[in-house]
Amino acid sequence: MAETMTPKELIAKCSKLKSGWGTRNKKIKEWYDILTLKDELKQEGMESVTSTDPRAGYNLGKHLMTSSTIAHRIPTEDLTDAEVTATSYLETFVTQRWADEEKRYRQMGRQGFNGELVGLMLATGWVAIFSMVEEDRIWSEVWNPFQVYPEFGYDGMVEVSNIYPMTPSVANRKVKVMEWTVKNLFTHNVNLYNYWGFDDDGDVVNGIVLGEEGVKPLIKEPALSKLGILPVFTSPVGGLPDRGAITGGKWQEHFGESIIAVPAELSKIYNKMLSFTQQAVR
Repeated sequence: MAETMTPKELIAKCSKLKSGWGTRNKKIKEWYDILTLKDELKQEGMESVTSTDPRAGYNLGKHLMTSSTIAHRIPTEDLTDAEVTATSYLETFVTQRWADEEKRYRQMGRQGFNGELVGLMLATGWVAIFSMVEEDRIWSEVWNPFQVYPEFGYDGMVEVSNIYPMTPSVANRKVKVMEWTVKNLFTHNVNLYNYWGFDDDGDVVNGIVLGEEGVKPLIKEPALSKLGILPVFTSPVGGLPDRGAITGGKWQEHFGESIIAVPAELSKIYNKMLSFTQQAVR
């Protein structure tokens, strides 16, 4: 049986996972400040300059990674004519599924599946995707790595939490769509705590708390238990491989790096030089 867990206990479990990634998230904030061209040298009555080079590099990288068409191809060298015909159908099916995901994202006011995935990957140095196959559809969701807190074992991810805020209208709509039961409609911002992991039997379990209400108790997921994997795919992109053996507690600063991680300090120095020059010619 799945472990019994109260909403407070599930929140505590999710929050504990979050606390383990504080160093990473602090670094992501620093990188994002550079990408948003935050003026760190701004002073009253003084000129300051912020170079746009980091943002231009990010925009170029995103364009190069999203402008090409992704071709879904199945190797056909050892297949019969009938099997080749079947692979053509599968290739078309997969291509259409991704096209549907792009359309769904645009309808939600988002940048598009590929655009959001690549943008977050370049900005944070991490990728996080939730993917699920259901009876009537195959769908995936890009999660912001800043809000995803995994725990890795030697054979892969063993648990993960996704924590993010919701406005009252969004939370109440979520309750309606998911057919959850809550005591009262929400009138203030709330956090959603989504936990995935394995129970003592080795089965996949999932539980969700919205605000302080357990809208989905921690239950087994039979289909995923047969596969033996969690439906969340998250990992670092770029960076250095060490996980603490060499660098100690600061390993998260380099375990997954933004596109501007390496030139970040140089960019700050360059901004100082530009600002000093601007002040000198005032």
